Amino acid sequence: MPVLTGYCGSPLPVEEQIAWLARLRSLVLRLDAEAGLEELVSEDPASYRTTVDRAMRRKSGDIAQQTEDFLSELAYTGLSHHSTDSYRLTLKRFFAFCAERGIDHYRLTGPQAREFRNLLVGRGLGPSTVNCHLSHVKRFYEYLVEEELVGGNPVIRRRLRVKEPVRLPKFLFPDEKQQILDWFADTPEPVGLAFRTLFASGLRLGELVALGPGDLLVRGNAYLLHVRLGKGAKGRLAPVVDREVAFELARYTRDRIEADTLFGVTATFLANYARRCGEETGIPFHAHRCRHTFATELLRSGVALDVVQEALGHADIDTTRTYARTAPQALLRLGFHER
Repeated sequence: MPVLTGYCGSPLPVEEQIAWLARLRSLVLRLDAEAGLEELVSEDPASYRTTVDRAMRRKSGDIAQQTEDFLSELAYTGLSHHSTDSYRLTLKRFFAFCAERGIDHYRLTGPQAREFRNLLVGRGLGPSTVNCHLSHVKRFYEYLVEEELVGGNPVIRRRLRVKEPVRLPKFLFPDEKQQILDWFADTPEPVGLAFRTLFASGLRLGELVALGPGDLLVRGNAYLLHVRLGKGAKGRLAPVVDREVAFELARYTRDRIEADTLFGVTATFLANYARRCGEETGIPFHAHRCRHTFATELLRSGVALDVVQEALGHADIDTTRTYARTAPQALLRLGFHER
């Protein structure tokens, strides 16, 4: 049995050591009953300290505060405000599920995690949304493991994952794109140019509104947009492939040199214009269709897949590969043999 020492470092008498261990055992067993500990009581005082500390932190832990601490940690890693809000919604649903069923989230089991998934599916959430929820909860438990509040992660996402149907990106055909551009020709300059830039660069809407006047880079005859904080907190250079839009951006930027942002509008503001455009043209339209159309046009023109991946800022080339299915001409060229 390990030797316990007093304040001065001298060993305690054996009788006192036994008495201390008995008190510690009693405390751990009481905390076990109140806080739901799963650890077995050990004869090692170091294990006692770890067990007691975890129990006390569980006992005093507030779910709301725990959630905020976790979201703050995500923000420190560079996750966007939009993404942390998504995590917040997921955890709100998860804790509501635990409360309704009397589940202590510190003792969540695999079958209970599966029950949460089934609940989401039963409420009509789509496969991608369900899988996103599972990914969020899994990351939350990774945080709890790091904080030594749980012994392991009960959410094994690959076992719980719902199969997602293959959805092809919804690009615009040339005549549809022209109708959209014609509609935006009658809008204020920042709005029209913003959407022409989306079509010419493939930027996400959030990336576009975050551009500053200094983010248009001209290198020789090449016009590039510096995306400082893209998806996953990653930066990149996005080419402006339309010559007229590139020159228009260069002129427009000179008049906005002192502005905080290049276009001076919000994502919601532009999204409302996209909605109105769809309603008035009869073409289902939202800002992200500009990105889908940009990628499809590049592939149709024969641009290599890895180049398109770089332009779009995709972390995984498999994401870019979905656009190849919308560009059959490019695929046909690969199999074409002149007789």
